[in-house]
Amino acid sequence: AVFTSLLVLSSSFQALLELDLKLPKKFAWLLGSLLPLAFYFLGFKNFILIIGAVGSVAVGIDSALIIASYLRLKKQGSRPPGWFSYLWSWGVYVVIAIGAGYYVYQYFKI
Repeated sequence: AVFTSLLVLSSSFQALLELDLKLPKKFAWLLGSLLPLAFYFLGFKNFILIIGAVGSVAVGIDSALIIASYLRLKKQGSRPPGWFSYLWSWGVYVVIAIGAGYYVYQYFKI
């Protein structure tokens, strides 16, 4: 289960780097694939913590891009956004805060 989650997160992070940030495909592969391995060889032996750290960075980048896209569309839109878009924007911030809080809790719990 840990290995398959590593593969999925790595593939998603590679696609994010390549498509959204316009990084070259090989560089995106290096960051997405070798970053967890580099942490392991640098002495971080808790593999689950490494995957969590890399995943939280990837989710943070992904969330920031979603929020930036939302704000840009909101600014360019010809009609004012409905009530659902305001609810959605608060929901994104709440989910990010919960995720960050959980990661901090897990980090200091040990």
